[in-house]
Formats: sequence, structure tokens, C-alpha cells
Amino acid sequence: MLCPSGPHALQLGLWYNGYARGSYVANNGIGPMVESCSDSVPLPAARVGGAFYVNSTLTLADFRDGTSQSALVSEVRVVTDNADQRGVMHYPEGPFYHHNYTPNSLIPDQVRTAACPGGGINIPESPCVGAYSVWRPRSVLMTARSYHPGGVGLLLGDASARFVAESIDLGVWQALCTPKALVNEASVGTF
Repeated sequence: MLCPSGPHALQLGLWYNGYARGSYVANNGIGPMVESCSDSVPLPAARVGGAFYVNSTLTLADFRDGTSQSALVSEVRVVTDNADQRGVMHYPEGPFYHHNYTPNSLIPDQVRTAACPGGGINIPESPCVGAYSVWRPRSVLMTARSYHPGGVGLLLGDASARFVAESIDLGVWQALCTPKALVNEASVGTF
């Protein structure tokens, strides 16, 4: 599914002529994502996982923060270069975003080198750097971004949708990514 504010589907094409791309991606927590579907443990102990991660076993009962305070889905800016993997729906490096930076941050996403258009010379509102060269080991970090001025759309665990300003406090933004509150985590409040 594509956000109507971004590039039209006919402008995008398929990633590697076989994978559809979309604007809406799943909350993968605090990145970078380094895990793989072949790992014996779904999430490395040192990484703060979001609502979704490779081989996740979370259920709604695990959302101890409350579903109204846990992010499920946000947006990424998909770009028309078909080498760019951001937003690829059915490939482990594309359907996630992270809460390391506030929405619409211009700090570059960390993606596979071959999937960063122009090797890092790319669209200014959706910057990326090549952080690794093969699928394993990987180090994916993608920021929530949209073509909406001032913020991004966010779907919460209770099925409500909110527009989140790019000026949101980073501590609150990071607290929204955790299904279970962390020690010293900021209060989400009404954000």
C-alpha cells in the first residue's frame, strides 16, 4: 500500500523485478536490525525490539505498555530508484523502520550498499548510506519518514492512527516503540 502523498505505484516498479514496495512498514524497535531468519534466537539480547522483528513470538498479551502506547506501523519515503530496498514488503531488509531518530530525520538510513541509490548520492529527503554489502551480517537502520509536511502517520496497537510531529521528544518516540516499558523509559503521555 502506498501513501497518496508519495510517488505513484506506476512510478515505482518492483524491487529487483519481483518484490512490491509500499509506504507503510512495521516497527522494528531500536536498530540496527542485525538478526536473520536463520538465527536460533529471534532477537539479540542487546537490541530493543519493537512490535515486529524476524521470527517474533510476541502476542498482544506481551504489550505491557498498553496497546494505545505501542507503535505498530509508520511510514517510509519510498523513492523511484528500483535499487532502493526501503519499503520492500516481502524481504527481511525492507518492511521495517526504527525509532533511533525522530520522524523525518535527515540522518541517513543504513542499508545494504547495493540498495542505496548512487552509493549514497541520493534523494535528500530520504538519505541513505551503504552500511553492509551482503545479507548476512546485516546492519539495517531505517527512520520513519513521510511526504507529509511536519511528521508521519503512526498506527498504534489499539488500531488508532495518529499524526506524530517530527518535533516529538526523542525519548517519547523511543518509548512508543517498546511493547514492554524499559527501565527509565520516558512516559508516553498524550504525545
